Amino acid sequence: MSAKHEGGFVLVVALILLTVLMLVAVIATRSASLEVQMAANSVSRIEAFTASEAMRRPLGEIMDVHTFARGWPQAIGGTVSAADFAYTLPPGLRFCAQDSRGRTCDDGTPRTWYLGNSEAAPGFDPATLDQDADYVVEATDTQPLRLTADISVYKLITDLNPGAGAAMVAGYEGVGKSAGAGGGRVFYYASSVGNSLGDTESEAETGANFRHVIRN
Repeated sequence: MSAKHEGGFVLVVALILLTVLMLVAVIATRSASLEVQMAANSVSRIEAFTASEAMRRPLGEIMDVHTFARGWPQAIGGTVSAADFAYTLPPGLRFCAQDSRGRTCDDGTPRTWYLGNSEAAPGFDPATLDQDADYVVEATDTQPLRLTADISVYKLITDLNPGAGAAMVAGYEGVGKSAGAGGGRVFYYASSVGNSLGDTESEAETGANFRHVIRN
């Protein structure tokens, strides 16, 4: 019986099938890796946004009390008594010293926001604001995320409310009238840059305008 010689067709087909299967496996692995990375990026974005938004409402209350009391409480280096300030600052909030510039936040007496701004460049540029405070809250059983945000406050303008007169009673003290009794207002812009602690180094910035009505 004579031997039958094959031309290697089966081997070639097997190698092609193995190559195709290997490519499918590589593509599937890469797709899964991209999906995991996308999910991680989404989580980091949410964490950064949550950290950025965490101080938005309290910051409006702080600006209102700070402007009304004309300063900061003595506990953080200001001149206003705790009774006159009448507001409990949130834990984890640290104010930057008056001479802090850029994204640095040194310990010291905070800037007086209603008197003006510390930025050297003229005009309002949200991208170059000096940092005025930072906010750090460690993770707990009820708060699974570690929140960290850099806060900047910029005084925009002071003007009169529509229909308010500019005249005040001469020598008035306390509430007074016209501009000193709800007729004036101060506008602030507050920026909060939240940071995610993941390897992506995600940041999310939220900003809002705040209006303080002058009541004293």
